[in-house]
Amino acid sequence: PSKLKSGDTIYAIAPASSFATMKPSNLKKIFKTKMKKELGLNVTFGKNVFKEDSFGSSSIKERVHDIHSAFKDKKIKGIVCLRGGFNSNVLLPFLDWSVIKNNPKPIWGYSDITVLLNAIYAKTGVITYSGPMVREVTINDNEKITKYIFEYFKKCIMNDNPFIVKPAEYFYERKIK
Repeated sequence: PSKLKSGDTIYAIAPASSFATMKPSNLKKIFKTKMKKELGLNVTFGKNVFKEDSFGSSSIKERVHDIHSAFKDKKIKGIVCLRGGFNSNVLLPFLDWSVIKNNPKPIWGYSDITVLLNAIYAKTGVITYSGPMVREVTINDNEKITKYIFEYFKKCIMNDNPFIVKPAEYFYERKIK
């Protein structure tokens, strides 16, 4: 997929747990504001990211709809998974791999999202990224952590130049010794 650039619109999806289960309730606003301020990216949200069933996510059909919508929409240049959780694996049999392959875009997340990212790469050849989701963008109060996250996000997903990855000084809020 093409690299992202400032001014691009990214689509936020919740292929694992619902965004509704996250607190505080103003995370949507904080996330949009930080992505715009730090990276110049505009954020829109999938239709079903706030729906929640007894498993803490929207239905399989709703999550697949958001994934397909993100890849099909020509105005969307990248896809961010809002959070991990569990049950992304149940989506795999229902994904239309040709939609993803024919509309390659950067997509990132981690934790339970890894199964989705690995399947996308295996089935389509589209490169995927282990990258920051809501917690890293909105909740970290440590400026050094946030700076590190955004610095490498830009180098990896918004730039074509090679770079050397230097170890982080912190793991979440704990200083690495």
